[in-house]
Amino acid sequence: MRGTNWTPSIVPSGEDQTVYLVADDFGNLGRAWREADYEQTDLETVIQDLLSGQYNNPIRVVTLKSDGRRTFPKTWLTNCAGGAISR
Repeated sequence: MRGTNWTPSIVPSGEDQTVYLVADDFGNLGRAWREADYEQTDLETVIQDLLSGQYNNPIRVVTLKSDGRRTFPKTWLTNCAGGAISR
């Protein structure tokens, strides 16, 4: 029997994963984290979505890592794609 201090891990086992999420500014409607399909949160897809104008006004891209490393903002993504996204 497990001790009372045991807590199940919420980190998936197996291959470490990195997920990128985008915060979007909807003007008067406010800001929100955009919904994303599980399979579409990799770096290449997020960059492609930024460049193709899938977001109204992206304000931040964050990285979540399942291997326990620190997460950090990827503001350079919105900076490098900002010109392509501007309308």
